[in-house]
Amino acid sequence: MKLDDVRRLTGPNLYSKGPGVIVELLLGDAEPAPSLTPILHEWDALRARFGVPGGGDAIVRRSKGRIALVRSGPIDTLLADAELAEWAVERVLAVHHGGTAPDDDAKLALVTPLVESLRSERLLALEAEAKERELPFLWDDDTVAIGTGPRAVSWPRASLPTVAEVDWDTLGHVPIAIITGTNGKTTSTRLLARMAREGGLIAAATSTDGVTVGDAIIEAGDCTGPFAARKALLRPEIGVALLETARGGILRRGLAVDGADVALITNVSDDHLGTYGIDDVASMARVKAVVATAVRPGGVVVLNAEDENLQRLGDELARDGLGRRVAWFSPDESHPILVGARARGLDVWTTHSGEIIRRDQHGDHAIAPVGAIPITFGGRARFNVENALAAAAAAHALGVPDAAIARALLGFLPTRDDNPGRGNVIDVHGVKVLLDFAHNAQGIRAVSSLAKALSDGHRLFVSTAHPGDRSDDALSETSAIIAASTPEHVYIRELIGYLRGRAPGETPAKLREALQRHGLPASSVIDAADEVDALKRALAVAGPGDVILMLVHVEREAVAGALAQAMATAAT
Repeated sequence: MKLDDVRRLTGPNLYSKGPGVIVELLLGDAEPAPSLTPILHEWDALRARFGVPGGGDAIVRRSKGRIALVRSGPIDTLLADAELAEWAVERVLAVHHGGTAPDDDAKLALVTPLVESLRSERLLALEAEAKERELPFLWDDDTVAIGTGPRAVSWPRASLPTVAEVDWDTLGHVPIAIITGTNGKTTSTRLLARMAREGGLIAAATSTDGVTVGDAIIEAGDCTGPFAARKALLRPEIGVALLETARGGILRRGLAVDGADVALITNVSDDHLGTYGIDDVASMARVKAVVATAVRPGGVVVLNAEDENLQRLGDELARDGLGRRVAWFSPDESHPILVGARARGLDVWTTHSGEIIRRDQHGDHAIAPVGAIPITFGGRARFNVENALAAAAAAHALGVPDAAIARALLGFLPTRDDNPGRGNVIDVHGVKVLLDFAHNAQGIRAVSSLAKALSDGHRLFVSTAHPGDRSDDALSETSAIIAASTPEHVYIRELIGYLRGRAPGETPAKLREALQRHGLPASSVIDAADEVDALKRALAVAGPGDVILMLVHVEREAVAGALAQAMATAAT
């Protein structure tokens, strides 16, 4: 046994509703699961020595080759508690598992001043009062805030007020939606932001592209974790917060906020398995379900009726007695989950006679024609029909009027301006170039189906790559999907910077072998240096009516530049 990681969980997480410390241990292939009692005893002894309180029973989760041990604790000394946990584990490993003994003098010199500097009765009192008043309480190592949007106030953690010094009547919160899922969460978040704007609200939205407030990007980059969420929630000009939340942030730190009004889970599939002890889709579904448990009583959880894992989650929410409502969506109006939900009086979102509709106790409410919604490509992009339904259901739960939802659906374009990197189609001298971020089997299957439909009997070219941490089975599955679309050429490439344990050239070689095994001739599988090189190679041989499916993962700006150059060249 050896120590892999010790870290703080600062919000609702896979293990508990509140903050705590997680210890992750690795086991050898044939190593039996050890007793954790020595670690717990040593940890408790160190807690008592330094006066660091703990709370509740230990939570233990065992997975393949890994043990996670979680204990709750007060937020003021949580960082010190993590240091004590690491110290305890190192001591036990040294005594029982042949590990290296920790430097106790160095640990003592670190922890003693840390505990004293972190203790804060004011922090704990503010947290308790905010909870009693059902107000959002946002905190990190530097800042503490209560409330959200224009009804928030924040202080440096080093200079907190007393409870009596806070003007509590001025504090409140804006509506909050948390969006997650394996595929479709970024498009759904962007579409939901457009719906909010059409409804007259300024939205702060977090996504894989950054933090936006209204139409302005205030921070670029992957902003799907709790730090970015707090930044969005504290913008004073906003009327709603839309928080795209990835599994990594949930597993590393937990959510930024409890008490959301809406949670949307688009779907759960085989992606990013094998990290943090999440080894199967059912376990990943539990991670995604954390956003549902953060919804306040009376709030709405929007779920995909076609996802079996989400069907089970819906059943759990119906039984837990906490009063959260479920709104189901599916393009198939006859889906048994939708039929059953309507029989129980729940709202469902579906399609009927070519229209996006909401079905509730008052009947059917037509929102917009599916074929007129640009991102559905006349209904051929079924995955974007699902995203449209999901966003519409979430927007309705947030109070956005139907007319505003319709305007957003009809005005949101599959372009680099509205939905960069997701289902963008660019015409280059009659060649359709379809850009998409699809990177797992479910996503590649969906976008490949659209590409094949767009080709309408013309040739299809595909550019693809995978990071090195994808299993051989995953590479084989995505290769089978691509091969089934009968492309003229497939351009394979290395994802530079994403080798993740594989040797240079190993992943492209496995892709080549898998594509050929699934029926593509060797002459159809072509090596490319990068995404731009793949695009240029495809454009050199494609003709009017052909489709190039570019699965763009790391060079979006460079690909956009190459496309602009190609269009300018074609124009001359």
